[in-house]
Amino acid sequence: MRRLALFLFLAPCAWPQSHEILRPTVDSGPGSSIIGNCSGVNLSSTTMPNSYDASGLSTFSNQTAQGSASQNRYKTRLFTNWAATTKTYTALTLNVNFSSIVGGSGGLDELRYSTDGTNYSHLTQGDQAGTRSTFSLALSTAQDLTKLKVWLCAEGFVDDGIQGPGTDQMSVWDIWTDGTFTGGAVGNGSSQGVPAIQPIMVSEFVDIRRKYASHNS
Repeated sequence: MRRLALFLFLAPCAWPQSHEILRPTVDSGPGSSIIGNCSGVNLSSTTMPNSYDASGLSTFSNQTAQGSASQNRYKTRLFTNWAATTKTYTALTLNVNFSSIVGGSGGLDELRYSTDGTNYSHLTQGDQAGTRSTFSLALSTAQDLTKLKVWLCAEGFVDDGIQGPGTDQMSVWDIWTDGTFTGGAVGNGSSQGVPAIQPIMVSEFVDIRRKYASHNS
């Protein structure tokens, strides 16, 4: 008895990784609440809509605080109310792209974050001042985005009698979370997956073997 050879080709595993980009939807002035190291007189801050809009890294909003002859002065802003997700993430990061400019006797700028809505930690690992950069932090994939917050403070120092009142200008280009999830067409966030194994029959080879077996039977 002759055996019929059957070839099965297995396509490589192909579950694409897609990304969901979400941003806060509200920024507010928390008043004189001190979450970080800012000190002195609290100044009224203005809204920062370009810091978390769909334009991403191409637009920004800023806050500028200037000290006085006798006091440090600061401005704060709180970013909250993240857009909701319906995905199950395999990885999640919080990202903030910002820069700062200090002048006169100097200034201080801070970025802090909260994952529970109450307790805050440094996102920038300390007081920062300098060129535009993106600070990223890995979050738990189970993070409740309704509790995620980012706090900003810009502070201008008191006049040192030599360089004048200090200033600090913080510019924020974008605040977003990047959630990676399995499945979906790459780049469009679709939930449609690609089967891990796709069997492909070489039908022409099978037909030839059948004809040969029939002729010699």
